[in-house]
Order: sequence, then structure tokens, then C-alpha cells
Amino acid sequence: MAVLTRSRTRDVSAERPPMRALEFQAERWRRIRAHQEEDENLSEIKAFLNGEVDSFSLRRLRKIAKVADLFALDARGVLNRLVRSTRDRPRDAEAGLRPTVPRTLLEAMLHYAHEDSQGGHQGITGTHERLRSELYWPGMYADVERFVKECTDCASGEGRPPNPGPSTGIIESRRSFEVVWMDFVTHMPESARGNTFLVLFQDSFSGYVVCKPMSFTTAHDAAEAYEKQVFRRFGASVMIRNDLAPRFMSEVFTRYRELLGNKQRVTLAYRPQRNGQQERSVQTFIQSVKAYIAEADQSD
Repeated sequence: MAVLTRSRTRDVSAERPPMRALEFQAERWRRIRAHQEEDENLSEIKAFLNGEVDSFSLRRLRKIAKVADLFALDARGVLNRLVRSTRDRPRDAEAGLRPTVPRTLLEAMLHYAHEDSQGGHQGITGTHERLRSELYWPGMYADVERFVKECTDCASGEGRPPNPGPSTGIIESRRSFEVVWMDFVTHMPESARGNTFLVLFQDSFSGYVVCKPMSFTTAHDAAEAYEKQVFRRFGASVMIRNDLAPRFMSEVFTRYRELLGNKQRVTLAYRPQRNGQQERSVQTFIQSVKAYIAEADQSD
């Protein structure tokens, strides 16, 4: 074993990355490992590779054994996928191990690869190449394609403008109703109270939908609905996304600030498309509401 003098220690320290970078990497691996433990399929593969198979049924054991050869555990306890070069994947010139990303971390990894200072909004191919060279998860290309197509910065100007302002596309909600999608549903069957509209507020964090029947869709009515249905119950939102007319939404939040005495500021984001999951959940909700109110004697 080599002995380090103080001068040698200074030389070695100069060659090492700064501690902050090391801590960042350690935290990254810790997060991946922890989320792998919470993923049912990945945690079972890890248990199999560790020889912890007593809890598995024979049928489950056989199923895991079929794919276990494609994986390996490293010294950190992180599950890696073996990537081999094939005719369909010539870019993987050398076989290697890629950390396997659980589904719960996909959005964070996509953000890291596409929107951070090094990602630079490189588009679908560039983002996919960056991720593919470092990580693995099934269906990666489709997830990258979906994420890049939903990027507001890319849609509005092919990446960052020369003098960028605050971007509404990179805000990631970390709690319920921090980011809300607002929309109106029109041409509903008239209720006993004369309501034919619904205003919807969907939480982007959980997908939870709050709605309020309305007989009018004025800016004042919309502002009042948000104040009662969202602000009073869940607190203030940081951003409200919408595909409504910008002039109308400006009037909505003028009325909203008047209701709260100008004490609450909310950022508006015009975004013509939801992501697919949000769109499907809202459509399912609307169909359920229409089916419910079609029954006799249903009130608001």
C-alpha cells in the first residue's frame, strides 16, 4: 500500500474532481438505487441476483430467470442492463452496462438530458443519444420523442432564444396543484340550475381534476371558480396552463387579483397541447360526467 505524504496528498487532491461533484454523483446513484428498490420488477431482479429467492413462487422464479442474465449489480448496489451491439443497434460498438432507470425517475432524467445547461434542447435525436449512452430503460426513444414534442421552448423557437426570459416549459411541479391546467367544457346538457358549462382545473402533479358547473364563462366567473375550487382548498398555484385566448386569461387574472387584494401572483402559460396522459384523463372524466348527468333527477 502506498504511503501519502502531505505534498503527495496535495497532488492527488488536485487530480480529483471537487467534492461537490463527487457528492452530486453519489446522490444520483443513491436516488437511482432507492427508486429501483421501490419498483416491483427491478427489485425482484435485484433480489434474484443477490440469491434472495425464497419468497418467489416457482412460476415467478422462472420468469425472472429468463431476463436476469441481461442485468448485473455493481458495487454501489445499482442494477445495470447489459447493452450489446447488434445489427439493429450498431451504435453500441462495445458491450457495456447502463444503469436501469425506474419509471418514477424518467421525467427527471428526461429533463436532465434535454433542458439543463448541458442538454441545450438538442432535439429528439440529440437527447436520445445522450441518454442512450449513459442509461437504459425500455421504450426510451418513445419517451424522449414525447418529452421533446411537449417542450415549450422547442415549440416556440427551436431552443432557447438569444435573450431568454423565464421559461414556462421547464417548471416541474413538486406538490399538488403547484401547476394547474385550466379548461372549459361547453355544450353540456342543461342542469336544473341552468348550467351548461364546466370549468376544469387539473393538477399536473397527480392528475386530480376539480370542476365547477357554470352558466356563464365570463372572466369574473372563471376567476371566482379558481379562487373557490383551488385556492381555498389547495393553496396558491405557481402556474396555470391553458389554451384559452390570452386576452381572456389576462382579464381572468385581473379579476382574480382583485378578489385577493393583489396579494397573490400567478404565472400564466399559453400551451395549446396537453401531454397525452392529461388529455386522456380529462376526456375520460368528461365522458363520466356526461353519463352521470344524463340520468334522471341529477343536480349540479
